[in-house]
Amino acid sequence: MKGKTYLKVTGILLLIGGILGVLCYGLLTLLLGVALVDQGTGSGAIPVTAIVVVYVIASIIQLVAGVMGIKGCNKSSKADGCFKIGIVVLIISILAAIVNMAGAGFTFSGILYALLGLVVPGLYIYGAKLNRDSLPMA
Repeated sequence: MKGKTYLKVTGILLLIGGILGVLCYGLLTLLLGVALVDQGTGSGAIPVTAIVVVYVIASIIQLVAGVMGIKGCNKSSKADGCFKIGIVVLIISILAAIVNMAGAGFTFSGILYALLGLVVPGLYIYGAKLNRDSLPMA
């Protein structure tokens, strides 16, 4: 498999990022809930909670993509599924970069974060494409 290394390495990176995202955003959700209950206010709770829930879902998708990449790096039959979920992760990464730039502005660190956030999903998709292209023609 030509894309084995790409899928395995990026799969591990996505898995680590997904685990960290679920833990951090899950902890953030818990802390926000405790803070809002403690203050007795709920006016800003819904938008903030919705954003955090979206990030948790994105982290879970990233985690699933990582597992699929690691498990499917040797199997050309799994390449199409890896390719599709890689596209989803790339779209999520693009949206996260846009949100980050909108919040932080066009700073050097914001642009660097956006570019680095797109490299891993891009290489993941490339590895899945290489594996998909190595499928025997029917």
